[in-house]
Parts: sequence; C-alpha cells; structure tokens
Amino acid sequence: MSDIKDLKMYMCRKFLIILLPFLMLLTFGAPAQETDEDESDDSGGSGNNQQAAPAAPPQAEVWGEPGPASAPAASPANTGEMVSVPAGEFGMGCYGLVDGYCESEEWPYHKVYLDQYQIDKYEVTVAQYEDCVRAGACPEPERYSASDKWAKSCNYGNADRRDHPINCVIWQDADSYCKWAGKRLPTEAQWEKAARGTDGRAYPWGNTPPSCEYAVLPLRGPDSKPDEHGCGRASTWPVGSKPLDVSTYGVMDMAGNVSEWVVDWYDRGSSSTTSYYQNSPAKNPTGPATGKMRISRGASWNFWAMTEAARTSARHYQVPGAPDDRKRKTGVGFRCVR
Repeated sequence: MSDIKDLKMYMCRKFLIILLPFLMLLTFGAPAQETDEDESDDSGGSGNNQQAAPAAPPQAEVWGEPGPASAPAASPANTGEMVSVPAGEFGMGCYGLVDGYCESEEWPYHKVYLDQYQIDKYEVTVAQYEDCVRAGACPEPERYSASDKWAKSCNYGNADRRDHPINCVIWQDADSYCKWAGKRLPTEAQWEKAARGTDGRAYPWGNTPPSCEYAVLPLRGPDSKPDEHGCGRASTWPVGSKPLDVSTYGVMDMAGNVSEWVVDWYDRGSSSTTSYYQNSPAKNPTGPATGKMRISRGASWNFWAMTEAARTSARHYQVPGAPDDRKRKTGVGFRCVR
C-alpha cells in the first residue's frame, strides 16, 4: 500500500515539474529575448559597430508668411530635378547697357553675394502639385473649365496638361507646396542669379530679344490676340518645351511659360533713394520684412509686355491673393529651392 502512495506522490511531483513553467509563462509572460545589438543612447551612440542613422538636416529658414503649421507625414515621391547654383557674387538689378529699359524699382545694378543653393530645373507641374493635394498639404487651385472665361486657362483638372506648369495658384499655395516638398520658395535674388548668371545678361539665353523661338510667350507681343497667346496655342506648354529658354546653369523656362512667385515682399519705397534695392544687404538678401504685395519673376504665356517682362531683372508685383483670386492668376506658377 505504501508503494502505491509513493508512486502517487512521485507522479504528482512529475506533473507539477512539467506544469510549473507553463504556469509561470501565463503569469509573467515570455522573458525578454537577448539581442546582439545594444540600444542606442540619447547621445546617438550605438553598440557593436552598427552605424547610427544620419542626422536629419536642420530646418531650413523660412522667409515670409508661415504656411501650414505642420506638414503631413506622407513624403513626396517626385518633386523634380534640381540644379546647383554655386556660391558667389552676381550683378542684380537692371543693367542699362544691355536691358535697354529699366523700371525705377529695378535699379541700381548692384553686387550681391549668395551662398550655394539648389533650384528646381523646371517649374512645378500639375502632376507634382496634384501629389501635394492628395497628401492633404496643398489646397486645390482653380480647376480647368472650358466654359469659364478665366478657368479655361487653368491647367489643374485638365488631363492633357499634367506636364504643364501649375498655374492659377496664389502665393500661399506655392508656399505650402514648397514646404511640403522639403524646400522653400526662392528669394528674389536666388531666382535672378539662377536666371542670368554672373555676366549681367538681359535674358536667360543672352541679350537677343525674346520671341516664340526662345520662350512660351504671346506670339506677337502686345499686338497678340487671346488665341495667339502661348505662341499660338492659347495656353501654357509642357515644361522644358523651349530648349533655348535655358540659363547658364541649365534652369529652364525662366523667361516664359508662367511667371513665378518668389518669397519676397515688394517695397518700392517713397522715392528712388528709399527703395529696397537702394538699401538691401549685399549678402543673401531676403527682401523687406513686411509688405502688401509679393514679387513674381519672369514673363508668361499671356503677358503681353514680353520684351520688358522677360528680362532677368524685371520685377512684377501683385497681391498674394485670396482663394477667389486663383482663377485670375492664369499666368502665375512657381518653382522651389533648397
């Protein structure tokens, strides 16, 4: 009988030994797995010679009015090819020897130094802007409508113009897109250097007067009828369509297709001696601190005064715009820098 009791005790102990690990697992959970890698500490170090992830670039300085408080998490897939503009000096403003025509706010011709930067090779296209709208970072611009006097010239929503520059955008739209793309709108000085280089040329290609041979402009300048705008197409063209409209750095369409928003406020000053150009910094100027108008640069497919407007030194100023103004900005688009 005692042998039977001993056997029962033995079987109970075996059962408990087998059951105990499962009871502990249910009670405390699985033990932490050991790893061959040490966790990184707050200083950015890591164990076992594992390379630390590269630090994120510092936040680019933003000039002008702020855009959205925060950008969406989605990263843009394709925000366009960029070209590099080297650091150095260039002549900014109207150069009377070659420009032939100067507005008072375009002079004096003065020396400016800029740090190195990159600029979009092409104007931002409809397809690229659509990506920003889908990501929730950009508002829709005015949509194409064949029945509307103004909107029929807008490219957004026209399936045949997805490779055309985005137009019918207000300044805030352009600012939002560039920030979403990890870039920013160029300063006026950055735009001008990318367009004219360092030799003071009147147009991106040199000093030959503009025509439809060189850029997307009105076919007959101030004598053009609406159906003669855009070199007779009555619209913009796909970006990069005019190989002669190229700057010494390889930047395309800076004389025509669409005029382009820059970040600067416009300040004409109360006299020729108080204008911004008279008193602007000699290094990396960013424009006046405040204003009512923003600057755009370059002529456009429907800007009749093409000889004057297509000059690399020409300055155009306009109200940044409310949403209702979009459809009237048929000749305005943008590109970005970083």
